[in-house]
Amino acid sequence: MSWGDFPASDSPKLSIENEDQVEEAPRTSNLFEVDGASTIRRDGLTLLYKPLSPIADIVFVHGHGGHPYLTWAKEVWADTTSEPKGLGGRMSHLFNRKDKLETFAYRKVFWPLDLLKKDFPDCRIWTYGYDRESLNEHAGATPELLANLRWLQFYKNLIFITHDLGGLLVKRALVHAWSSTNSVDQDIKRYTKGVVFFGTPHRSLDDRVLDTILQKLSSTTGADFDTPNLDVNVINTCNNKFSKLVVKHSLQILNIQEGDRLQISHPSNASSLVVPFPISRFDGAQNISANVNHADMCKFANQLEYGYRFVRAMLSQCLNKSSAPALAQPGAKKVFGISLMDLFTRDSLAVPMVVYQCIQAVELFGLDIEGIYRATGSIAHIDKLVELFDADPLQVDFRYPSVFFRDIMAVASLLKRFFRELPDPLFPRNQYQDFIKAAKIKDDVLRRDALHAEVNRLPDPNYATLRSLVLHLHKVQLHKDKNRMTAGNLAICFGPTLMETTGAFNIDDARWQVRVLDTIVGNVHFIFDDD
Repeated sequence: MSWGDFPASDSPKLSIENEDQVEEAPRTSNLFEVDGASTIRRDGLTLLYKPLSPIADIVFVHGHGGHPYLTWAKEVWADTTSEPKGLGGRMSHLFNRKDKLETFAYRKVFWPLDLLKKDFPDCRIWTYGYDRESLNEHAGATPELLANLRWLQFYKNLIFITHDLGGLLVKRALVHAWSSTNSVDQDIKRYTKGVVFFGTPHRSLDDRVLDTILQKLSSTTGADFDTPNLDVNVINTCNNKFSKLVVKHSLQILNIQEGDRLQISHPSNASSLVVPFPISRFDGAQNISANVNHADMCKFANQLEYGYRFVRAMLSQCLNKSSAPALAQPGAKKVFGISLMDLFTRDSLAVPMVVYQCIQAVELFGLDIEGIYRATGSIAHIDKLVELFDADPLQVDFRYPSVFFRDIMAVASLLKRFFRELPDPLFPRNQYQDFIKAAKIKDDVLRRDALHAEVNRLPDPNYATLRSLVLHLHKVQLHKDKNRMTAGNLAICFGPTLMETTGAFNIDDARWQVRVLDTIVGNVHFIFDDD
């Protein structure tokens, strides 16, 4: 299969150059632009996106046996029926209203364009490709990556995002630039603000350890590598020098380590971490363990993914667009008591982070807990969790039970509290009577269709949030034999929380509120996509 067989993004104009053409391209002409109509080349720098007034350059560097597109592209199962509706952008599939007939297919999310471009629209975005000779360059040679970078006209901020041995390439280029008297290299030194590493070896290596890593990398990519050509002494010297430069020049470093074993063909390592924890740790930097394998750790399908949230936060800090200054202002990142539309406008998240984290925690740790969502957690724990989210929702990770005090009932109660404190309920007041009217329809099919129509009228953030919640509640009730929570029981717990009357409360409305949610949960796959 040639490189040309892979689509470069959702845009049909962006393609990948044929492998044969790449090999024939002279290395001195590798720098060129892609303005939505050209190609991602296998070798050298490719400009993916250029705003009118750039403030920074973000350069992606793939790893051993990788590719400037495929390394960063994640395959997802998606609706291909029609153009996305609603607010659009990176979460537009969450806003799509489901019709009865749809077509689904696999597509690739190329996150440098599909996600990062949307979050940092004022940054130029590049991807860099290279062959194995670039890794084998001897210590005295000018790094090829550095030679490519010299062609750029910098915009005072330069940030690298790297995967495995691509991180070594970047280290070597920067170490060379810092010791160079070349004026352009001095610009690179002055403008480099940070580096993101995915699965890169940072600790001292010996020949045996390096050989094992290279064999594992070759097994994952199918690439051939002449291991003796990579000098372990050069690598160790470069790593040591770079670590000192990071401290001296206050570079921002985000180091993401693989946390899931990868099935590989190497006979003695059927399931293994390609770059194990001690070696992939960067002392003195922010080290994050991602629960994904080496090949997938640098691929993201949406802006909610764990690793992507850290990448975005780190880039914001590098570009002085961090939320850190705002955190000093009381309520700057407040979540509870803020409308769904205001949260979406501020955070650019279709589903509020608190909803995402609570759902994730319950599905990881609470599906089989009896009385989940019926019983109440510790009030003290709930209050502390509210404080955490109101300080900075992006820094809360419920994959670790210690974060929520190992009190899954507190997490369930937190989710209900979030919805209860919304200024306008998840089912908006201006649609309340319409939902109640639909709930009173006796025929099951007609009632379902009427509620489906009302759901499709919801504002985009309400629709996306309801979709996530209902898909979750459906999953919870599938475990009813253990948790004792049927769809009806869940509707009793959530119905009055998600709906609020516009006038004097009619006690009879309570049962119709329950029926609204019970019907939607019972028909979740008819009303919503479940991807």
